[in-house]
Amino acid sequence: MFVSAIDCRNPLDLVFLVDDSSSIRQTEWPEVLQFLMAVARRIDVSPVTTRIGIVRYATTASVLYRLTSTQTQNALISSISSIVHIGGSTNLAAAMALAYQQVFLPAQRPGAAKVCCFNLLRHITVTLMLIRTCCAVCLFVCLSGA
Repeated sequence: MFVSAIDCRNPLDLVFLVDDSSSIRQTEWPEVLQFLMAVARRIDVSPVTTRIGIVRYATTASVLYRLTSTQTQNALISSISSIVHIGGSTNLAAAMALAYQQVFLPAQRPGAAKVCCFNLLRHITVTLMLIRTCCAVCLFVCLSGA
């Protein structure tokens, strides 16, 4: 797994949709958390630059870290390290709806790019950019373990 340093010149609101379903084996769960922590360590997390949110999804979805939560690297890493794998069916639609309604909408910030990342087909992360009410698939594809 490799995550390079990220330099954002404009404010960024980044929300991770974390697959916590049975599609992710218990033995793979530490890799999911390691990836999130690696990203958290390389991004300038603050209320002014990059704000991070985390939504977990399995049979249902839940918000684990809001864009309005304490936005420091230490707080984010602590939150990530406490996520326990629960399993269940895969309901990505519920996670996307929840991210929009309960994470992005209540924390709107003028001029900030809104980016939502989720893992697809296990070790591939596809990034969606949410611009106002439109969704456009971007070409950011990260292969972990490659």
